[in-house]
Amino acid sequence: MTKFTLEDLRKVPPPSDRKFTFIRDPDLTGHGCRIYAGGKRAFVLRVVFFDDTGKKKERFETIGELVDFESIKEARESATEVRRRYKRGEDVRHTRKRQQVSGKTTREFLAEYLEERLARGKHKPRTQKDINDAADIGWDDWLDIPLKDITPEMVIRRHSQRSQVAPTRANLEMRYFRALWRWVAARHPELDLGPSPTLLLNETREWNPTRRKQRRLDRDDVPAWIEAVGGLETHRARDLFLFLYSPGMRSAEGGHLRWDVVDLDKGTVHIADPKNKQPITLPVNSHALEVLQRRHAAIQKKILITDSGGWVFPAVNKQRQEVPITPCSKDVGRIKKDTGIQWGLHDLR
Repeated sequence: MTKFTLEDLRKVPPPSDRKFTFIRDPDLTGHGCRIYAGGKRAFVLRVVFFDDTGKKKERFETIGELVDFESIKEARESATEVRRRYKRGEDVRHTRKRQQVSGKTTREFLAEYLEERLARGKHKPRTQKDINDAADIGWDDWLDIPLKDITPEMVIRRHSQRSQVAPTRANLEMRYFRALWRWVAARHPELDLGPSPTLLLNETREWNPTRRKQRRLDRDDVPAWIEAVGGLETHRARDLFLFLYSPGMRSAEGGHLRWDVVDLDKGTVHIADPKNKQPITLPVNSHALEVLQRRHAAIQKKILITDSGGWVFPAVNKQRQEVPITPCSKDVGRIKKDTGIQWGLHDLR
């Protein structure tokens, strides 16, 4: 039988058939040492307590690793103190977690938030970039201070400053911050964050009024626009513009279109991950279908370089890799200059 001494506990081999071996302390009820399969050795204590709702709970609380103590007596004293704290009504684990995360900066929480949302498919890379841009511009001086230290007054002041420059963007920056705050509050209840400080914007009615974009390509401008598009030297931009004009698809959806979701025989394209998260198969009219057929024929004749099942509107990056076409801002600007028509890709929807 293993003696409950530091020397003997160090000699116990890690188990190979379970997560840990538990060596009981003969002199302190509920206290013992866990020897884990990975080699870690830690003192633990079984505690029984009542949570905030009055419900009886039981758990093993880690007192510390074996290497942290100079004697068994010291480990027992630490365990006894932990038991006293629980009897006084303190949730020691809750306290420890709060101490671990209370000093975490906004930047650290933001990195965790973005990583988790991307891994779960809740964010697209473009959304993540927009959030990072909002943080760098809208609340840059909050990034390196603890998140819990940001107050409603700070939010009101920053929102007011940003509203003088970009009212719509100021709203978005604070909505992103609110999303981060709520995410942290839900995953770290030990912080006791409470409501988002952006709530004061609601109470004081400080949110800037915003309107959805209503601009569309005017019917009278269409002939001149089509002529200008047809004169573009960049065939990818030309075909993309003409294609987007026909089915009313979002520019990101059109730019990321792949041949494996295009059915030329049926004249449809399938959007698996649209903005509203509801997959949809769209019929395309004859003009859009003509663009797709022309590009497909060019690929078959190897006029366009692409792989089978690749991008419909491909571009090539510096590493000579095929990637989706970029927003084509230069081509949009060239058409604006040549025709005097004020338009953007969103206006084609």
